[in-house]
Amino acid sequence: MANTQTTVPLFVANQVLTAAQQNASAGTGVPVFATTVTRDAAFGGSNKALAEGQLAYIEASNVVQYYDGAAWATVGPASAGALVLITAVSFTTQTTVSMAAGTFTSTYKNYMVVLDHQPGGSGTDAVTYRFNSAGTPRTAANYYGSKSFIASSGTQTLTGASSATSLPMGQSGGTTGGGGTMTVYNPISSTTMTDVGGVWTAQGGGTFAGMYEVNEAHDGLTFIFATSSTGFYRVYGLADS
Repeated sequence: MANTQTTVPLFVANQVLTAAQQNASAGTGVPVFATTVTRDAAFGGSNKALAEGQLAYIEASNVVQYYDGAAWATVGPASAGALVLITAVSFTTQTTVSMAAGTFTSTYKNYMVVLDHQPGGSGTDAVTYRFNSAGTPRTAANYYGSKSFIASSGTQTLTGASSATSLPMGQSGGTTGGGGTMTVYNPISSTTMTDVGGVWTAQGGGTFAGMYEVNEAHDGLTFIFATSSTGFYRVYGLADS
């Protein structure tokens, strides 16, 4: 956006201001930031100390926040709506797709993720996922989960993940692709486990669920495809009220 800021300027006595500096100051009564990550990066240090009463507008969630002296709080409702689009990403011929660092933030406690993809090969292709910490996928064998899938032929597949390095999400036919919707529960908390539950459809359908058995904050997901795939994913914040 035209008025999005990456810094909060601090002018000193006798400084000569340019027209661009004055226009930016006059045109934005409340600093506007793309995400809470860029908001936090703009405050602090010698440039602009964060003080009680400071306001900020967050584009990712369309809310106005204020600093209460200890943490950021939201003015009015907790979000701009019960279901708010956080990010929408398309990908082409990828075997691994990772969300950007900071996709999950403290703005929302729970998130909904939609994935749709088309494998480049044929046959049945497995799809798994991992949790990300600071943008890096967690690959330790701390995943526990399950997948129940019934193919269009009526064949049922039950898969359990125990001390695994990723979690099963679903499988996709090489000609029809597949997709799923998952709910990610409390991923940003560093004192609880991150849990996921969802539904997958592709020449049949099923459910999946899992967790990462370590109390660790997670800020995104990584999807792993057995065959290079093309598709998209969407991330939505779920408001508590």
